[in-house]
Amino acid sequence: MEAWVFRLWDEGRQIQKWRQGGMQAVFGEFILVRSEDSLLRKTVLTARLVDPKFPTVDRLPVLVDAAVTDFRNDILHVSGLETPTGKTFAQSWQVAFISK
Repeated sequence: MEAWVFRLWDEGRQIQKWRQGGMQAVFGEFILVRSEDSLLRKTVLTARLVDPKFPTVDRLPVLVDAAVTDFRNDILHVSGLETPTGKTFAQSWQVAFISK
């Protein structure tokens, strides 16, 4: 499903509400699937935002061990762990789905 995603955390720290207004949203195809995680040694939910034209290209770092924390009015909040630079950080996304 196509969506705009706002990242709500930066390197494991929550972004203050007053800074969120100036954040850039990232457009892509939102995917939430079960997958095997070798590090956690269990099946987890994985959230991805991929380029709609190139589904193998991630637009944002993958969220591992994702959990849906809120879903209403076509806005989804999902939290998980990302490892963009080899370090693991907490991350939350606000996902705004596009109605066709």
